Amino acid sequence: MRRQLSSAMTPINKFGLPVFIVAFCLNAAFRVGVPNGWPVVLVMTVMLVVWYFVAGRLLVVRLDDKLLYVSNYRREIEIPLSEVAKVVENKLINSRNVTIYLTRPSAFGSHITFMPEVHFFLFFRDHPVVAQLNQSVAHAREAEHA
Repeated sequence: MRRQLSSAMTPINKFGLPVFIVAFCLNAAFRVGVPNGWPVVLVMTVMLVVWYFVAGRLLVVRLDDKLLYVSNYRREIEIPLSEVAKVVENKLINSRNVTIYLTRPSAFGSHITFMPEVHFFLFFRDHPVVAQLNQSVAHAREAEHA
């Protein structure tokens, strides 16, 4: 049975946030006038670059006993758990994005980044999904060598 690891907020962060940033900044730029609006457009550009690196590359990840199912909303691929090299969590941003590094590149590259469900008050402890992924990878490798 597949279990969803990605947050339900992923599409909002991936698709809704850039639309909001552009609409808000362009509205502000037009309100101050074309000659004075260039700083707002510059701020918008910086915000979009930051958004791209934090949320623009997010993928949807599901898990079962043997495979990761990874989707970019247009295409879904399957990655054997035995091809996971390591799982790393970014504790410095609020969404606690998790990156799965692969032993060989997939159709989406050599690493997969997703936003897990929000867990409050974790502070600098690991997100539970990191432990679950590491445990699933260990079980898959044991089953492969058995």
